[in-house]
Amino acid sequence: MARNLKSKNSSQIGIIVPEIKHDFFSKAISGIEEVAYKDGYTVIVSQSNEDFERERINANALYQNRISGMIVSLSQSTKSVEHFKTLQAKGVKLVFFDRVSDGIDTFKVVIDDYQSSYDAVTYLISKGYHNIVHLAGPQNLLNCRDRYLGYKKQLKTLTLNSTRILFFMAVCMKMMVKMTLKI
Repeated sequence: MARNLKSKNSSQIGIIVPEIKHDFFSKAISGIEEVAYKDGYTVIVSQSNEDFERERINANALYQNRISGMIVSLSQSTKSVEHFKTLQAKGVKLVFFDRVSDGIDTFKVVIDDYQSSYDAVTYLISKGYHNIVHLAGPQNLLNCRDRYLGYKKQLKTLTLNSTRILFFMAVCMKMMVKMTLKI
């Protein structure tokens, strides 16, 4: 701690994820921690619990701990990244992954959700499926929006009269399960 007070940064990296209980995020944390440890860093993990205010508080708490950088996946309710822009202006190095924002200029680790969704629909149609449902997450999240746009584009491209287009937006897993059972 004394070393942290003397220098501006520590050998710690802050991680903020929406929910640790999801397999994707727990595996991401494990991988980040493994790489960080090999380079002499430790990690501090926090979860937003899909809450913008909690995300903002966690980001500020990590900053107060003089972390060397922050790796973040945004919460479902995050519509503004001003809190991260403020930290970035203070010199905090940021990397966003999976759930990113196009509202901040920083490093991002993502897949091409648009193309992946487009390709998935193409594959399903090539296998003879006609009732293709898209269960979408909140459209304020770039990855959810891109997945929906890829789905929609492929169905428009094919203009199949026999394909029934179903789109549902779910804000939580429980809602997604309920919608699936109704189909």
